[in-house]
Amino acid sequence: MKIIEVTWFDAQSSLKHISVEDAIKNITPRITKSVGYLVKECDDYILLAFMKFDDDSFKHWQVIPKGMIKSRKVIKKNG
Repeated sequence: MKIIEVTWFDAQSSLKHISVEDAIKNITPRITKSVGYLVKECDDYILLAFMKFDDDSFKHWQVIPKGMIKSRKVIKKNG
């Protein structure tokens, strides 16, 4: 399994009161970086996993839609 770093635009939301003018001026997607094991890749998304145990199970996972991905690079290629 490859270990990759993904730079992506994270969706944002809030319950905070804000004017339309302030929203237009100040709210943008956050650029985020995730590093993890590339478990699955298909046309629509990638699946990353973190905290790998010796039985090949994982404690945490993350699905990132490909339309949100800005770039990615391989950190390490595993067997």
